[in-house]
Amino acid sequence: MLGQIVGRGTPDAPCTVELSEYGINLRNTIDFVNKNFGNITIEKYVIMPNHVHMIVVVDNDDDAEKKDNGGASGMPRPTNALIPKLFSSIKRYTNKLAGFNMWQDTYHDRILRNEEEYRTRWNYIENNPAKLAEDEYHK
Repeated sequence: MLGQIVGRGTPDAPCTVELSEYGINLRNTIDFVNKNFGNITIEKYVIMPNHVHMIVVVDNDDDAEKKDNGGASGMPRPTNALIPKLFSSIKRYTNKLAGFNMWQDTYHDRILRNEEEYRTRWNYIENNPAKLAEDEYHK
C-alpha cells in the first residue's frame, strides 16, 4: 500500500522503496513533524510497502517544565505520553488524505537506552528494504 521495493535482482543496484501516493503522504507528514514539532524529531525512518520504521527522539530538556511546579519533583515529562499522541496525529492525518483508515490500531515501540541499541536500530532501518523477502507479513 505504501510503495514497492525496486532494485532487487539487479546486480549492484541498491534496494529502495518507490513510494505510492499513500507513502508520499506519509513521508510528507514525517517531514512536517520534523519541521514543526520542536521537542520531537523523527531522526531515521524507512517507509516499507506494508509498514514503517522510525527512530523518534523526544527532547525532554524543557527547563520551564523542570522548574518548581508547586512542589513537583522536577521530573521530565514521560515520553510515553508524547509518542501515542504523535502516532495518533500521523495516523489521523494520513487517513484523512487517503480517505480511509489505512493503519492498524496498535504499534510496536521500544525505548533505545544506549548508543549500541541506537546504532543497531539505525542499521536495521537502513537495511530493511533489502530484507523485505524475509518479512513474514509481506505477501
